[in-house]
Amino acid sequence: MRASAPGALVAGLTVAFGEPHSGFGQRACALQLAPGGEPSDTFAPGGPEDFAVAYRFRLRGRHKIRVVVAVDPCDGAPQQQAVRVLVVNVKARGRRQAGASGRRALRAPRAVLARAAQAGCSDTDVVPDRSNTATVADSTVCLINAERAKAGLGPVTRNAALDRSADLHNALMVATRFFSHQGDGEPPLAQRIALVRYPGKGFSENLGWGAGTLATPGGLIVAWMASPLHRANILDPANHEIGISVRPSAPIGAPTPGASYTTNFGTGTSAGPPPKAAAGPVSGTAKLSVSALRLTPRAFRVGAAGAPGVGATLKYRLSPAATVSIVVQQKVAGRRVGRRCLAASAAKSGKRCTRTIKRGTLLQRSRAGDNSVAFTGRVAGRPLPRGTYSLRVLARDSRGRKAVAVLRSFRILRAKR
Repeated sequence: MRASAPGALVAGLTVAFGEPHSGFGQRACALQLAPGGEPSDTFAPGGPEDFAVAYRFRLRGRHKIRVVVAVDPCDGAPQQQAVRVLVVNVKARGRRQAGASGRRALRAPRAVLARAAQAGCSDTDVVPDRSNTATVADSTVCLINAERAKAGLGPVTRNAALDRSADLHNALMVATRFFSHQGDGEPPLAQRIALVRYPGKGFSENLGWGAGTLATPGGLIVAWMASPLHRANILDPANHEIGISVRPSAPIGAPTPGASYTTNFGTGTSAGPPPKAAAGPVSGTAKLSVSALRLTPRAFRVGAAGAPGVGATLKYRLSPAATVSIVVQQKVAGRRVGRRCLAASAAKSGKRCTRTIKRGTLLQRSRAGDNSVAFTGRVAGRPLPRGTYSLRVLARDSRGRKAVAVLRSFRILRAKR
């Protein structure tokens, strides 16, 4: 498939094949830091981009294939999307030989997997589950290095900081059900890399999810090598390090069976000295705390901050650095029946009470000190309905210690017509 967008870059697609437990998605972006520290996109916009995904149908009959292509920059939600629906009729396998284009499509996966075998990559056909994500991650990196070796490039090596960056984003995609380079309340890629204190000046990100054979390392790398942008990140000679996260759940559609992959590439080298620790108490001994929690304004309409009354900013102070989960709960009126507070529609009598309904969770890797998060009023890609809410901020550090702060009340206002 070929896609283009005037003045923009088509950086990914999502495909639903019209069968149960089938689907695939991929995204790619790359950034370079200017001397002043400002990030700029590496890929030039405007040109057509080609995508190819090899898929073997399991069921015969009429299938509707839904393809979504997206303009998805490193530093925001998808800006443009286009949808196309294809109808195909899958017949029983016959003796008719595939045409030239079909033979080319079949040769590409075979060539990738042949190189994997020569490189000694194992477990390339393993579908991720909770017991094997580390094995699947190793297999994926092995496949990437096999492609780099074929191109005459050196291998990329695992980097712990990039691993953390990749896993924070991958966990957020699965938990809040979106597929993009940036979720609601999440820092853009450049800030996410800075938060884990990675010293490189250039970095890129390949995202992928799939079901069935498209969830395996082999299926994923075959699709990435058929995409010019994903292939460019894999074969970039400036990239020397990689972080990877594999989660045994799809970020959109049916969560299982499926898997989500996030890979962060970096230009830094492991040979350099580690970054200096921030001044202050050592995280191993300091008590974890969350304080100075405030949301400004406390009543707003859903949307990006900037226009009057639209969006809000959440600020808090953290000591030391930790991963923060921001739980959004709606307060709704109910009736008390026994010890339970039921929905008003389910209980005709009883004392009035207030029920809390969890609307979703935002994940944030936060630094020690003051933190600021843009809150659009969207959770898991959906706008919060008008009403009263509370926020529960849970911090967890690398030692498993927890700290909690609660914002008792804020309001989502009715959208302007």
